[in-house]
Amino acid sequence: MPDDRPDLRRQTYGVHTRLSQPPSPELLRFFERTYLAGFDDDLFVAAYQVNLAHAVMLVETGIVPPDEGAQIIGVVRELGELGRARFPVDARLGDPLPHLENYILDRLGDAVGGKLHTGRSRGDFYVTLSRLKFRARVFPLLRASLVFRATLLDLADEHLETLVPGYTHLQQAQPITLGHYFLAFVHQQERDFERLDAAYTRLNVSPMGLGIIGGSSYPLDRDRVADLLGFVGLIRNGRDLSDRDYAAELTADCSIVMMHLHRLATDLFIWSTSEFGFVRVDDSDALTSSIMPQKANPVLLETVLGATARVHGDLMAVLGTLKGGSANNTEATQADGPALRAIEETTWTLEVLGAVAGRMHVDRALMGRLAAEHWAQATDLADALVRTTELSFRQAHRVVGAVVARALEEGRRPAETTAEHVRSAAERVLGQPLDVPSDAVQAALDPWQGVLTRRLPGGPAPDVVRPAIAAARDQLARDRAQVDDLEEALAAARARLEAAAEVILNRARGPR
Repeated sequence: MPDDRPDLRRQTYGVHTRLSQPPSPELLRFFERTYLAGFDDDLFVAAYQVNLAHAVMLVETGIVPPDEGAQIIGVVRELGELGRARFPVDARLGDPLPHLENYILDRLGDAVGGKLHTGRSRGDFYVTLSRLKFRARVFPLLRASLVFRATLLDLADEHLETLVPGYTHLQQAQPITLGHYFLAFVHQQERDFERLDAAYTRLNVSPMGLGIIGGSSYPLDRDRVADLLGFVGLIRNGRDLSDRDYAAELTADCSIVMMHLHRLATDLFIWSTSEFGFVRVDDSDALTSSIMPQKANPVLLETVLGATARVHGDLMAVLGTLKGGSANNTEATQADGPALRAIEETTWTLEVLGAVAGRMHVDRALMGRLAAEHWAQATDLADALVRTTELSFRQAHRVVGAVVARALEEGRRPAETTAEHVRSAAERVLGQPLDVPSDAVQAALDPWQGVLTRRLPGGPAPDVVRPAIAAARDQLARDRAQVDDLEEALAAARARLEAAAEVILNRARGPR
């Protein structure tokens, strides 16, 4: 008698059982655009690890007999060795899980191969894969952040005594050093790293064993699976497993990183113009015009500016995707794409900006000259009046404002300004004579002397910046060690997983 039953393995779940029709063309296209488009090497490796860890646990807890578990583990390993590039996909099967399961069923049959899915769901399976995939992408980001910070520290060291105007509102404010300037970005990168490291901690917890919402009645060992996969801790509520707030958190953290990178790139972009001329991008990082032969366009700096907009847009996409119902699982899965894209974009931008900044050429002489010519020393002059006369700071502020205004009218540079100019301004503003020492005025109008006097913690004086750089290098070393430890922990977990699988296989083989 012919068997007219449909081949259920050639369809996605439920077709010819719960569902009377196969997937529509629109649903097939959805599978291709979403699930299968994201079925890359990282996801394939993650699926191998999850399948293997779950199979090991099923045997160790006695849920699956050892001989059958060994068969499952053998095929899972075979599948892992095949690799994503040689693994065929068929949109009719839907998402990756039935693809992977069918490979096992084809080799072991439903009665044995079908036991791998005992006690789990698409829900915990895919959220676990997602967390593993994000985890794999976070490490290159952390490494890029550390390398970029090291570059900034090298620049801060190199320019510890490079005088430069400090700007607010894109107007000269006070003289600082270029080393002090770069150190500010170092501290921003330290905080960025702290945020990413904390996000990793919240990412690295296991959903496995929670099914899709209500857990499982099987005696699953959730802690064992978590340990074999390198997770530290468990998601503690089945209703919470599909939240995916880690995607939002990491994308938000990337957005903050990109905000900081955008600021630095914007400054360097402006400083590279002919009107500023403070820095020149290395020729290897520039492109010339097809029509204007004099051009050396800093295109990589411009790329940073565009990348920031894309990452900020990805954050809006992630938040918009995740704002739906608290268990809209299909909708939530679509947050992974923009979030992972943001992580990759941020990683690449850190690498690019660090390389460009490390190779750029700095015109120290021009920076120092301009720091002296446009009244960035005005605050130092006001402070000198407070220290050498009876004026309050507000009175001194008014006097110096009048000094600057008259100097600009007369085309007089700060170096050409004398104590007599200050006394004259005091007469006009305060209506009283002012006995200010000439040497105090001359010292205050020397921008380098102004830098040396600002010695409070966080100030630009080299004696302050130098130990701050040393402390930042110590922090960088600690952060590098932290990343090393995290990666070593994952490598150890992978070794435990393979060793546990080997124990089961060896027992099934029997004595040799």
